[in-house]
Amino acid sequence: MHPEPQALDALLPVRALDALYEEAAQGLDPIGHLSWDASGAMHATPAALAILGLRASEAPSVRGLLAMVRRSRQAALMAAWTEAVAHRQRRIEMELPCVLASGALRHVRTIAVVEYTAHGKVRQVVAALQDVTLAQGLSMALTAAEGRLEEAQQMADFGSWEWDFQRNQAIYSAEALRITGMTNGATVSSGLDQAAALIPSEQREAVIEMFKRAVRDRLPTLRYDYHVADASGQRRELHGRAKLVYDGHGKLRRMLGTIQDVTELRDYRRQVHSLAFFDPVTALPNRSWLIERMHQALSQGTQGHPIEFGMLMLGLDQFKKVNDSLGHSAGDELLKLVGARLSHSMRETDVVARLTGDAFAILAPEVRQADALARVASKLLQALSAPFDLNGTDVFVTASIGAALYPSDGNSAEALLQHADAALSHAKGRGRNNVQFYSPQLTAQASHRLMLESELRRGVERQGFCCTTSPSSTSRRRSSWAPKR
Repeated sequence: MHPEPQALDALLPVRALDALYEEAAQGLDPIGHLSWDASGAMHATPAALAILGLRASEAPSVRGLLAMVRRSRQAALMAAWTEAVAHRQRRIEMELPCVLASGALRHVRTIAVVEYTAHGKVRQVVAALQDVTLAQGLSMALTAAEGRLEEAQQMADFGSWEWDFQRNQAIYSAEALRITGMTNGATVSSGLDQAAALIPSEQREAVIEMFKRAVRDRLPTLRYDYHVADASGQRRELHGRAKLVYDGHGKLRRMLGTIQDVTELRDYRRQVHSLAFFDPVTALPNRSWLIERMHQALSQGTQGHPIEFGMLMLGLDQFKKVNDSLGHSAGDELLKLVGARLSHSMRETDVVARLTGDAFAILAPEVRQADALARVASKLLQALSAPFDLNGTDVFVTASIGAALYPSDGNSAEALLQHADAALSHAKGRGRNNVQFYSPQLTAQASHRLMLESELRRGVERQGFCCTTSPSSTSRRRSSWAPKR
């Protein structure tokens, strides 16, 4: 029945009025009606016939309508009808999948109103039908999309939430509930205190202050971090991001946020950092970390306060014998023990690094004089003099040390390491177990040796040497090699 027909009838004829109603209803899902009485006689409107896929000449029956309902739902329909009649329920509402004669599947929303006799018998039934197939499809697609989103959030340890400040309510995704440790009943919560309670008390004040500062400064986004303990007591690191939405007056209206469990990600980053900057055998800093640390130290120098520090390059004498006699695992264990003993012998401000093989570098930022650096080197040799226990075997090792000072022996991190290494080679050449300081002559000698080796190799490759003989008083012939003229 149309609302207030009398008011419109005064202005328009009935046909024109019906045409307006039909035009206004365009784009909406049509509603059809069915009615039947105790005798089983049924009347259907044209809209109902169209929804059920029937022609105008086809008269539907109660049995025929039941047969159209998908078999998996017929028992539920009959149970609902029996229950309603037994308790004289006036209204029955269901959504039923119906298979049309053409084989097409339609979802039909049905609302039936039942009128009973004084004795409780069914007198009249009027049912309204609406085709909700499209809406059902959209709902199923939305449910599937939400399911895929939830799966993606689970895979990424990633949850989402939304806070409506006008209603003072927050809605959390299932993954956000799991990450934060809330129960499923807390999907919708009220009050900022409940949200703040998710953060451990010792971290809560700092995070709340970040949010207050963001709102005060009208910031559009916010990032924050905190950690919690899971059910097993393991530490979990969480990273949150929030988007703040304000109204036209600058008042906070709502926040959209994400919360992510970044424990594994940060563990992975720490592992990558460890592989890039630390030696896997001794766990000491490696060459890359040492050079970066030296660059940082050099960048802090000023014209009025120049940077000065000492560098020691230490190599174990005859380390190969340990590998050959006891095995490489024993050699690795010796390197660990040597690294630990060197670190224990130095101050907290000093840096002990393993470069490669049996070579260690010691950066002493507070040592600025050669005699002080010599005392540090002697201390290290003394520390290594005690035997090392390798699986019950006492192993004695000695070391050679090359020393260099910045900036007198090198004006860059790379140059200082190179010159300390040259001094180390000189120490090994002087009989090992001693300390030698860098001098420019060492670089000149090394350059001369490199040039001589290169010339000799080039001469051999070009066959620039020949064999000569000279007679001797004993008639024997002596052979020698001489360059070709």
